[in-house]
Amino acid sequence: MIDSLAIPIVHYDAAQRFVLDRMDGPDCGGPTTSPGVYAICASWHLGHNGKRPIYSPELVLYVGSSKSIRNRFKSPDHPLNVLREMLTYPDAVYAKTLECHDYLAKEIQLIRLFRPQMNIQYNG
Repeated sequence: MIDSLAIPIVHYDAAQRFVLDRMDGPDCGGPTTSPGVYAICASWHLGHNGKRPIYSPELVLYVGSSKSIRNRFKSPDHPLNVLREMLTYPDAVYAKTLECHDYLAKEIQLIRLFRPQMNIQYNG
């Protein structure tokens, strides 16, 4: 796990943005009970521009997969819940999901694509 989170400046390339944009975000009605992969993302509050808050670009911190994404998120030790305890409002931690039946292979692809800080395997 990560002991402290520095705010890295990450600019994803077109392929990475394409994948993130195709995943369901936090406003899609909650995690599904279907199999699939998920990416835990974070955005840090950087200040205000008048009345509008300014956030950093989203950063993928962890990629995982499960037969039931909703059940996986229920564990208090899951990285999503740990990060939500570490980061407070107005910083945002959320999960983006992608339903698929070949979730193990897709997880490896996403880890190799994003190289998230919290994934150790396949990140070398």
